[in-house]
Amino acid sequence: MNNLFKIQETLASGSTSKVKKILTIDNKEYALKIMPKCIKDSKSFIKEISIHKSLINTNIIKYIDSYEDLENYYLVMELAKFELHGFIECDIGINPSVVHFLIKQLISGIEYLHNKGICHRDIKPENLLIDSNGTLLISDFGYSTFFRYKGKYRRLKALAGSKEYISPEVANENYDGELCDIWSIGVLLIVLLTGTLPWECPVLEDQRFKTYISMKYHYYPPFTKIRGKILHLIRNILVAEKKRFNINKLKNHPWVLEETTVNKSNIFRLMPIKENFDILFTQPNNINKTSFKTELKLSQPIDNCNQISEQHRFYKNGKIEEVKREIVDLLKYMVVPHDIIDDVITFNTTDTKRGILRGKVFFTKVEDCCYITIRKLKGDYNEFKKFLGIFGENYDEDC
Repeated sequence: MNNLFKIQETLASGSTSKVKKILTIDNKEYALKIMPKCIKDSKSFIKEISIHKSLINTNIIKYIDSYEDLENYYLVMELAKFELHGFIECDIGINPSVVHFLIKQLISGIEYLHNKGICHRDIKPENLLIDSNGTLLISDFGYSTFFRYKGKYRRLKALAGSKEYISPEVANENYDGELCDIWSIGVLLIVLLTGTLPWECPVLEDQRFKTYISMKYHYYPPFTKIRGKILHLIRNILVAEKKRFNINKLKNHPWVLEETTVNKSNIFRLMPIKENFDILFTQPNNINKTSFKTELKLSQPIDNCNQISEQHRFYKNGKIEEVKREIVDLLKYMVVPHDIIDDVITFNTTDTKRGILRGKVFFTKVEDCCYITIRKLKGDYNEFKKFLGIFGENYDEDC
């Protein structure tokens, strides 16, 4: 492996894999996804590789190569500069013109997948990348599968995906592969336009979802932030399977057909840009079958001991001890309960929605700078971004 390329910094770290930047001997940069064999079995790896390498499309991250050794599986991919979720401003979202520009590309990529009989099953901001030209790239095919093979259609049964974005039929383990992706696009639209998730999971135990399906009109946030043609589109996506738009109706909707005002020359002027942030390839932990209605058990084996982590980095000139004391003082000032063990601070607090927000703060000395890594262990992603605001006012972002 070391003869083929030089492994550089970590781009992503999740419970099932790590993604690192690599440099080949001819100075080309790629992304390397590393999957431990103790977590991912050979059958699921072969399936992911066979699907990914068959995909050649402008809006799909390019497959380069794959390897394995005694401990890990390796997937080499095109290196994209940005991740979509890094541009989403909490409670605000992204410029609607940019959303329109990106969704048109997403629809094109998903239509290509569906035409090949493949559904993605994990469409969400973390799995959508953007290159320096503003091209949207669909990534992470770990949950992808065939709903049609050699002309034969099948309904799917396995629970797969991220609970906030899956359709109700996925939660019930009986669904149409194409239409489950369409549902995910509907939830994604809400997140991109408002910076808010409409619910935690599309099951009746989730009060926000129960409210949504019980009402014909939705005069409450986040739906009140969305108007006109876009709201009409979302209403025709987030409905029962038999009423849901298919990909053809989706791409021919009046809002989608509108001429875009965004291009590669102005896209990054219309939304805040964060370079080199930590890309998260999330595949949530296995959940006991009896409780899958509120937290989903997924179809791929993963490590039950590790929680999903999301992290952000800041830095400041100075010694670790000095910066650590400042962070402790800041947490005390914000009345955030915390513990200190060696050079790691663990915090456990309540967010603005009265949910649990738990994480760790790590310190790393690099030359004259102290890097501060804040990692979320539990809690809502948007609430975590709010929490990070108290650090952004006092420290420089690593960007």
